[in-house]
Amino acid sequence: MDNDTAAALLQTVNKWENILNNNGEDNLSLDCPLCHKFFDIPYCCQGCPVALRTGQRGCSGTPHDEWISHHEHEHGCGEDDCRPLTIECAECRRLAVTQLAFLRELLPRRYRTTRRLNLLAPVVWWTKRGSNGVLDSLYGVDTGPDGFGDNPFAYDPAPWRTLKQVMRLASLPAEGFTFVDIGCGKGRVLLSALEFPFRQIIGIELSSTLAKIAEKNLSTARLFTRRALSSEVICGDATEFVTPKGPLIVFFYNPFPLDTMQIVLGNIVRAYVETPCLVYLIFYACSSTITGISEFLVSNTDDHARRLVSTTVGHRSVNIFELP
Repeated sequence: MDNDTAAALLQTVNKWENILNNNGEDNLSLDCPLCHKFFDIPYCCQGCPVALRTGQRGCSGTPHDEWISHHEHEHGCGEDDCRPLTIECAECRRLAVTQLAFLRELLPRRYRTTRRLNLLAPVVWWTKRGSNGVLDSLYGVDTGPDGFGDNPFAYDPAPWRTLKQVMRLASLPAEGFTFVDIGCGKGRVLLSALEFPFRQIIGIELSSTLAKIAEKNLSTARLFTRRALSSEVICGDATEFVTPKGPLIVFFYNPFPLDTMQIVLGNIVRAYVETPCLVYLIFYACSSTITGISEFLVSNTDDHARRLVSTTVGHRSVNIFELP
């Protein structure tokens, strides 16, 4: 990490220290030193240490994503509200502490300070990952987060119970439906989908390393009640994926920015218009792009698209749309 980047990261750490001391506020990218340095279209976030850690643009996949979602749902700080985000409750403080711990871990050792920090914060952030690792061992699979091999992006899987919780939220059917996970990674959501009576399960993954691991996981996983009729993983670009015919459920765990999302959704909508059938679209942890997604779906389906659910699951936003 060069000195300029380290300086910007240190300034960002200082911003969150001030927020925790009630001497500062979060104006998102407007007062983020890292954003000032790296938020440069079309190379948005390229070289930012946060993006290098998560493999995603903006602060997606970080505690800051949960911080924003919490303020939207609990404190009414939506897109039309320009108020800066501050600590307003105990959960705000927990999330701010966790965000500060996350940023501190990005600093090279030579730049780290000895300032007092709640040492439980990293534990809180990694607790869910640890429990998920226990389940990996139980099921005989590898779905844990990493950013190694030929995969240039850090991989952060959804919790094991996510799909079951989301399906229950809108009482979504499974029998006769094809389930597609766009950006399936190592296949944790696909493995959860095995226990539903889907006609077919398909995972789309750009990274060949992750796609191979997902394929192995699907074939060797133990202790699952395999009710799905078939499953496969396709290594390829989601924008080129041919939408299957028939009833469809598509799962998105914040896989890419809005412009790419619109291409993928455009393909799904065109297939829906050509051969009308019931389609459900699940957007998990897509709070930063959900407004654009909603506008795109409504304008490209002649107002047929309707939102069934807008809530949170485990501090992550969940939005479910139906194309009837």
